[in-house]
Amino acid sequence: MTNTHIASFKNIWEDSLLVFDTNSLLRIYEWEIDKAIEFKDVLKYKVESIWIPHQVNLEFSKHIEDVETNNKYTDIIKRLEKQPIKWGKVRKVFKRWESHGYENDFKQRILEMETTGVSSEKLIELKQFTDNLHHEHRRVIPINSIFDELFSNVGEPFSISEEQKLLKEFDETPLAPGFMDREKRNANSHGDFFIWKQMQRHSVRSSRNVIFITLDQKEDWFRDKEQQVPREDLLKEFYDETHNSIVIISLTSFLEECSVYLNEDIRELVAYSSIQDEVRGIFDEWYPEQLLVKVNEYLEEDDTIKDEMENVLEVCIDTVSFEGVTEQHFNFDDHEIIEDDECQIVFNTYVDITADFDANAHCGGEDHNFGTASVELRVWINITVEKEWQSEDSNRVAFKREAESLEIIDIEFIGATSDLNYEPDDYEPDDYEPDDYEPDDYEPDDYEPDDHEPDDYEPDDYEPDDYEPNDYEPDDYEPDDYGH
Repeated sequence: MTNTHIASFKNIWEDSLLVFDTNSLLRIYEWEIDKAIEFKDVLKYKVESIWIPHQVNLEFSKHIEDVETNNKYTDIIKRLEKQPIKWGKVRKVFKRWESHGYENDFKQRILEMETTGVSSEKLIELKQFTDNLHHEHRRVIPINSIFDELFSNVGEPFSISEEQKLLKEFDETPLAPGFMDREKRNANSHGDFFIWKQMQRHSVRSSRNVIFITLDQKEDWFRDKEQQVPREDLLKEFYDETHNSIVIISLTSFLEECSVYLNEDIRELVAYSSIQDEVRGIFDEWYPEQLLVKVNEYLEEDDTIKDEMENVLEVCIDTVSFEGVTEQHFNFDDHEIIEDDECQIVFNTYVDITADFDANAHCGGEDHNFGTASVELRVWINITVEKEWQSEDSNRVAFKREAESLEIIDIEFIGATSDLNYEPDDYEPDDYEPDDYEPDDYEPDDYEPDDHEPDDYEPDDYEPDDYEPNDYEPDDYEPDDYGH
């Protein structure tokens, strides 16, 4: 797909109708199991957006019974039973259905037979193996229930008079959608044109854009089928008729684009690499401003980072308030899943950010603004992302496009740089040196103890001799003087 077309897909993915042509719907029964499950997951995730034109429904209903009863492995086994085996044609069959028609295990068995030879015992074993694959496919992708569950939103048919008018228009429009089917000379050569007109009518009635998924990559729909560039005249006509946009895309490209919104690895319970891609996409759009607020709140409560910044920048900083993130890098390779349940996933990781801040300080009785500096921080965070949908078959996960919560666990200082417009001499301690109020101004000599020496009140002035115990000897009041 071209970059322009990818951008268009992204812009209208959320709110568009998904419209599939007949062959696209049938691929869910013809692809290998894993690919079929992937397709089913997308359909179930976006089931509310699926709309089936009446013409597609007619064609799908006509072919579904043949697809249901067909065992796609039988054709190859029959080729292996014939002698000589035409291995070139066998390998060619593997390219059917966008090369997704057969499981890798099956392909590997066939290639080994080409090298080691085919025996009756190997053919019996191969038949048993393919029967199991076929039954497993029909169990996982039950045709009747899938039809009712996913493809039941069908549009209205044209009236007889409308059909006659459209058939005439189709014949008179050389490059009408489906013009290459005129060579088929059958009653359904106008099918694509009817689908085209029914999409236009429903887009007008619903006031919705359309993503049209087709397996037909001929000039009917694409100007460049290799690059899958749609015909500009069709895009313009659709907008002129409906005032809505349309994206025309192949089924395989559609599923590739959906991997942005759905977990790619369908066999893991939760493929965390895809979670990382999803969350990275969320935070590319959402996190810088929100994260910055939380970083500032964190630093208001903890001076550790501010102290480290002062040491590196050699300037006193009263407050640190980051004004903008200039660079950011999430390291999702170094994370730990903390919680994973049916509603949400919580994991711990870190983001390295480079942020600008204003350096302000109060020195020497004055306020100073030294300009802007830049600091590199490693911010450890717990991120909670709510699950929007999870597949019952593959556990593929789709997340809501905004994180439920973000909690800062720790912040590490990595480094800082600046072009601050100050000179340390402007507020050096020399401006208010202790010499201005040196202790010499009030030397201890000014109030020496000599000024009030203890000699002024020496104990000699009131020597114990003045009141010697002899003056009141016990003999003066002998017990005999007040005896009993």
